[in-house]
Amino acid sequence: MLGAGRDWVVSLEAQREFFNGLSSSMKRMHVFPAAYHALFHEKERMQVVERVRDFILERFSEFFTPQTTPQSITPDDLNQFMVHLKKKYEHDNNTIIHNMIIVAQFQKKHGRAGLTRQIDLPEKITALPEEYTDAELKAFFDACTRDEHTLFLTFPLTGFRDQEVVHLSWDDAGMLAIHVDPLTNATQGDTPQVVLAVAENMLHTDVKRGENAGRALEHDGVVRQVIAVGKADAVSTGFSSTIAVRVAHEWNRANLRAIVFVQELHSRRILAAAAIPFPAA
Repeated sequence: MLGAGRDWVVSLEAQREFFNGLSSSMKRMHVFPAAYHALFHEKERMQVVERVRDFILERFSEFFTPQTTPQSITPDDLNQFMVHLKKKYEHDNNTIIHNMIIVAQFQKKHGRAGLTRQIDLPEKITALPEEYTDAELKAFFDACTRDEHTLFLTFPLTGFRDQEVVHLSWDDAGMLAIHVDPLTNATQGDTPQVVLAVAENMLHTDVKRGENAGRALEHDGVVRQVIAVGKADAVSTGFSSTIAVRVAHEWNRANLRAIVFVQELHSRRILAAAAIPFPAA
């Protein structure tokens, strides 16, 4: 696990707590004190890559001898390596498969593509969705704070899932039709506002200065425009409207999304949301 001393996105303390809770003995944590969140995009990123490389190589050196070369590895060696991972570290099938993918990429780089096709990989484990009883759900929500209760209800009961509250569509004239069902999670006395945001993915920046000077950066979810559409009636009728959305000539329509969300005016809580790609011109 890699951490950054100046990471303002991820808590380093939370990372350490998570790391300490890992049951596997095959683990190591290293913190780069002067680094920021995007470790693999720092000036000293090669040090980060070296740490990862060393950790991976050490895992393989525990089984393969120093005299082993990419050309000398046989399918039987790889079968025994999988047994080693299973017995010593009690890895599950998916983790073993991931290790063999690394081996396959390494072997391919050294001219031995296809070696892993000659071994019997374990069957991939696909977890079944977990279903909760009504009693378990009640106990879960009873333990939540008011804010947590609202957050969890937002995802299954609003437009964050299956657009159950916010419904979006484009008509034949290219107008965006917005319909918001009556809201069950609105705060009494507050005003739910309907807001439209236009976001664009796959934008590109050639950085001229700073720590990323000379590098090309890609950006997703860049907000191009925000429009206050109107106010929703939380209890009775909800909200319905059709709006023309302007597309500037420098925007790439194929990468645009219209995002509509309902936000309370005073508490600033997001009550519902949905998104839809822009239609072809």
